[in-house]
Amino acid sequence: MVGTIDLVHGFYYLLLHGWIEVFGSSAPGIRGFSVLAIGVAGACVYWLAERFRGRSFAFWAVLVFAVLPRVTWAGAEARSYAITVAFAAAATLVLLVVLDRDSRSAAAWWWVGYGLLVVGGVLSNLYVGLLLVAHLVSLLWDRRVTRAQRSIWLITAGATVAALAPFLLAAYRQAGQLSDMAFGLRDLLRNVAVNQFFLGDTPTTTTGASRTTIAIGDVGSLWLPSAVVLAIGGWALMIVAVIVHRDELARNEKTSTRPMVVWLLPWIVVPPAMIGIYSIAVSPMYGPRYLSFATPAVALLVAYGLTAIRSRWRIALAGLLVLAVIPVYVSQRQLYAKNSSDWISIAQFVAENARPGDGVYFAPRYDVGGATVGQTTRGIAVAYPDAFSGLVDLTLLRSAVEADDLVGESRYLSQSTDRLEAVDTVWVVRRVDHPADDAAADDDLLAAAGFERTQEWQGPLDEVIKWSRVPAS
Repeated sequence: MVGTIDLVHGFYYLLLHGWIEVFGSSAPGIRGFSVLAIGVAGACVYWLAERFRGRSFAFWAVLVFAVLPRVTWAGAEARSYAITVAFAAAATLVLLVVLDRDSRSAAAWWWVGYGLLVVGGVLSNLYVGLLLVAHLVSLLWDRRVTRAQRSIWLITAGATVAALAPFLLAAYRQAGQLSDMAFGLRDLLRNVAVNQFFLGDTPTTTTGASRTTIAIGDVGSLWLPSAVVLAIGGWALMIVAVIVHRDELARNEKTSTRPMVVWLLPWIVVPPAMIGIYSIAVSPMYGPRYLSFATPAVALLVAYGLTAIRSRWRIALAGLLVLAVIPVYVSQRQLYAKNSSDWISIAQFVAENARPGDGVYFAPRYDVGGATVGQTTRGIAVAYPDAFSGLVDLTLLRSAVEADDLVGESRYLSQSTDRLEAVDTVWVVRRVDHPADDAAADDDLLAAAGFERTQEWQGPLDEVIKWSRVPAS
């Protein structure tokens, strides 16, 4: 995987392998790594906030960080986004520490630590490299930074980029994994305004024809308006923070602390601006989850907006924002929270009803039209292999390991009649938006081979149909 399509996740895979050796590969075990990373990031947010404005402000900053939807989403993901948050927060904290230190010998080690943290962040997600650009803007903006410090930073940043160059070049060769869907200014603004920090992924299907909203327990689909309310409130508080902070910028050289907005605003604005412009003008590469590493800055700036408001109004507004968070938080922790993914339900259904020796047909996910099929629903069996253990994969040509991907290579069902003859039961796993003509052709083939529908299950994205051989009369 690392050598073919997934180099950008290789560092995370390496860390997770070690984690699994200790904590196991259960869902809670694997996700615990992200929980720990968010905990580390939360500590860095506290130290950053304390450095900027003291302990009282640090309390508010950590509170906002803890309930920010993109943070609660990243903390529950078995992916690398949580550790990018930790690396970005730690790198920014170390940079601020080294800028305030007088000892040159001690500072040298801090600079090395800063470079290593940036390297770790970029190895976890390429987009974290844009944090260097944001830091450059802050270094030029902050009048307390000396010319010598800027020069040392440039040397450190240059060495960091040089060390990462082979990785960046190899990852660029795998850029075909990024989405090639049309992307416009409206998409960018919507995602940046709401999804990027105030929503996370949703229970709404993001692929396929249905794009339906799944009801979420007692809160229904309140997560959508709640996210919009959060976004409006969050951005409004950040604007308040910037306005209130203007006087501090004017007093920058006389204050004992660094101007907070100077270090937070570029962190929030520069990465999405650069990615967004490239996505619109050149090729789509924007994804709101890729900017998770900017959540500490958002939390700090929102917290500053809150603390700038009078105490009695501050508590009331904070309470309203927390209430708005609840539907989003609940939606992130439901059965079909991840873009309506129903894989775990399919695995449970197959495990409860299938028998060893039954056939299973993983249908194409898309109308590919080639000689063989690459993308199928077999990913469900990769994620939950125990449920499909002992079943005969009717269309498999090459396993995932042999094909160097996650699902392997398949032939069409029409080319698998020899395997059909050897089974009495076929479990068809296909998407609900599978092309109607292709689905009808597969159904007709199974009926002609002597099978009939006897059982079925349907979720928001996929369906499972049991075909049983008709007894000879």
